[in-house]
Amino acid sequence: ITLGVLILAFVAYQLWGTGIEFRSHQHGLANEFRKAQAANGVVTTLAPTHAGSGPSGPSVSSVSSVSSTTVAAPAGSAPVVVPSSVVAALRLPTITATTYYVVAGVSTEDLKRGVGHYPSTPLPGSLGNAALAGHRTTYGAPFENLDQLHPGDPILIDLPTGQHYRYLVDSSEIVAPTDTLVLDQPKDPTVALLTLTTCHPKRSTRQRLIIHSHLDTGSSSAPLGTTLAHPATSAPATTQAAVAGTDDTVGATTTTTRATVVASVVSLANDGASTSDARTLASGWFHDPWAWPEMAAWGGLLGALVLGATMLGWWSGRPWLIRFLAAAPALVMLYFLFQNVNRLLPPGL
Repeated sequence: ITLGVLILAFVAYQLWGTGIEFRSHQHGLANEFRKAQAANGVVTTLAPTHAGSGPSGPSVSSVSSVSSTTVAAPAGSAPVVVPSSVVAALRLPTITATTYYVVAGVSTEDLKRGVGHYPSTPLPGSLGNAALAGHRTTYGAPFENLDQLHPGDPILIDLPTGQHYRYLVDSSEIVAPTDTLVLDQPKDPTVALLTLTTCHPKRSTRQRLIIHSHLDTGSSSAPLGTTLAHPATSAPATTQAAVAGTDDTVGATTTTTRATVVASVVSLANDGASTSDARTLASGWFHDPWAWPEMAAWGGLLGALVLGATMLGWWSGRPWLIRFLAAAPALVMLYFLFQNVNRLLPPGL
């Protein structure tokens, strides 16, 4: 009976407890995002979302909403990225009203905090194929209903430097976890793409659901130059790129020379880094051996507390009072025990 209760409690922790932790992290990332906006002189927050979506309805992030945004940063400037920091705000208006904040990285810890950006791909809003990953079952399940996106649906991205980007869904596909071709960069250096990845089917890591989209240049800020945020493969540098897009202040198509900060990149295609990123999320059961000692420690403490409370209750003649007093610390220990058990599950769940 005790084992059954623990299993049910762990399922509840997976479905709801991790969501509480995720929302707490998202609240912190939202504050971090607003502080970054203030530091960049951005006087407006997220671009307004209008009713309707897709090719048949009004645009979700119109040119007028972009042109009304005032930023102190140079047009097209890329945010300086720190690993695990917030890099963007993501909205999927046709399937959820929630704004999710994107962190730099796709490690297990990164995806506990928000949607993760594959660091070997360009930042959202950049030329090239930017890629994001998110949980579909645990930790807030930001990509739970990603399968409900259809061609023409908008994906909205806001950067802390003030740019707003509207992507339109092109297609979806189901691939194996080891199929990293979806993270490859396009041969055409003038296009801006966004790829969303999550596990498939729900509550399984057997496959991956992939959403492909392209930048709607007529309703977006000017795309950034090709920019990487991978600290291991990129050195801070300044490069010049001439790209055609929509000017941040007037909403007109123009050609602008802009500085892109964070990386100096000659070619992004097939550099092998995307394979390493994807391999992290393709790990199977018991992939984190360091979870075992911590799990044993918390389990031992919990067992000692239960045993001590039982003996003290028997000795004092007030077993229910002792159990009541021991309940709070027992729940805390159980929470940390479940956290470490969760580290043994596939990270892409």
